[in-house]
Amino acid sequence: MYIPSKLFQESQPSVNLLGSMQKQDAKPSIPVEVNLPKDEAGNVDCKALVDELRECHSLQDQANYLYMLYTLKGPDWDTEIYGEPGSTVTDLLTELYGKVGATRQWALIRYISGILKKKVEALDEACTSLLSHQKHLTVGLPPEPREKTISAPLPYEELTHLIDEASDKNMSVSILTQEIMVYLAMYIRTQPSLFAEMFRLRIGLIIQVMATELAQSLSCSAEEATESLMNLSPSDMKNLLHHILSGKEFGVERSVRSLDSALTPAVSIREVGPVGATKTERAGIIRLKSEIKQVRLSLCQS
Repeated sequence: MYIPSKLFQESQPSVNLLGSMQKQDAKPSIPVEVNLPKDEAGNVDCKALVDELRECHSLQDQANYLYMLYTLKGPDWDTEIYGEPGSTVTDLLTELYGKVGATRQWALIRYISGILKKKVEALDEACTSLLSHQKHLTVGLPPEPREKTISAPLPYEELTHLIDEASDKNMSVSILTQEIMVYLAMYIRTQPSLFAEMFRLRIGLIIQVMATELAQSLSCSAEEATESLMNLSPSDMKNLLHHILSGKEFGVERSVRSLDSALTPAVSIREVGPVGATKTERAGIIRLKSEIKQVRLSLCQS
């Protein structure tokens, strides 16, 4: 995901959900520094960075500072930000998570959740539920080999590790993948007919389709669509997913919220037309159906 920052270049691998992620190493990379304080050896001066963090008022920039410290020093490094021991990077991230949660900045909430590796409730159960309905899963944005296939239930730790790898260590993409997996499991239990023609659930493809639908509905760029998707509330995320799966027409409402001392654009999802009305010509459902047919054809030929 692209997260703008005046202080750093993207602290996460750059992601365009409608295109390809930049190729990254298997391990988390150190963010590229822009005008960061340096010590005599030319390395980032983390103590000076903490001083700048102390004076920073933007929640987004605070998150970027803390991610920098997280990658350079680790989660347990004591920042001593208040002039005494006892304030680790994890402590400050947890404190920031609470502040961001109060403002409902959903993209930032997901970003910090990924850094903190917050547990997504019932994720392993969701995976098992989808597999029990004879569905194979893939995680990671297309194409292969980035996509990873899940064909058997996995313990929670193994599952999140696999999702992290498939997401190229991008924490926002990883946490969104986990979120979508839980919602898919919810819908397959309550509305199994939505999945009648689907043999394989490619979660990365579904995320791309969701971003495509937003780009078309908002007539905006891929970058803006990605940002809008990540900023959806959990209820709007579930609604958009349901519309994609069912083929129902939906509308996108723009609004502006005052957040973090600035006006921030926001979108919400609403149903259009009478209940039950469908428009199967929509790009999202056609793309999913086409993918399903391709998979079935390859199975028949093998």
